[in-house]
Amino acid sequence: MKHLAPLCLLLVLASQAQADRLQLRFGSPLPKEALNCQQDPLLMGQKPPKLVLGESDVLTWSTETLQMVIDPKRFKASKADKEMINRCFGLYIDGVLLTTGPVVWAKDTRTISQPVVVAQDAKEGLLLRVLSGNHAMARPYALGRMYSALSTRPMIAPPPIQQ
Repeated sequence: MKHLAPLCLLLVLASQAQADRLQLRFGSPLPKEALNCQQDPLLMGQKPPKLVLGESDVLTWSTETLQMVIDPKRFKASKADKEMINRCFGLYIDGVLLTTGPVVWAKDTRTISQPVVVAQDAKEGLLLRVLSGNHAMARPYALGRMYSALSTRPMIAPPPIQQ
């Protein structure tokens, strides 16, 4: 009987993880000045990622920009530098890896022409956007699929990330 408690906990955690259609998995630190995340073992299922955020971790989001405010009870913005920024991310929707790329602060001046997670610290919490790049013409990445996955969360129009 005492062995059932850990098993029940694992089943509950597994069902919560499966409930999120959208997952941002954060992987290994980027090598200096390198932006290639396609071979990151933490994102390719070879090792478990250290941090995974799903739509259940989103406090609110914007229908226009797909900017997500991460619930500060789940992930504090003060931890972003150590656990998220300048790391690789993988965007999964319904268990399928859509893309990988780097995670950068909104104030990052590098021109990045691949999918990127742009982060900004705000009073509401950590703001995240998955964009087609970190440049003037960047648009929300996988707009329709992201919108569908986030549609169960409360919607607002938070202030835009400044680039």
